[in-house]
Amino acid sequence: SGKTFTMQPLPLRAAQDLIRFLHQPVYHSQRFKLWLSYFEIYGGKLFDLLSDRK
Repeated sequence: SGKTFTMQPLPLRAAQDLIRFLHQPVYHSQRFKLWLSYFEIYGGKLFDLLSDRK
């Protein structure tokens, strides 16, 4: 019924939730670091989708 075209992808929603969580005032004095990785497995090979290398 067209829902897949209107729903945000899960990784995007998860990242938004993490960033929103870390921006809460209670965490401003903390020294959190956030690293993100985004991989794809295709044809038995692992690809880093955020890498600048080709």
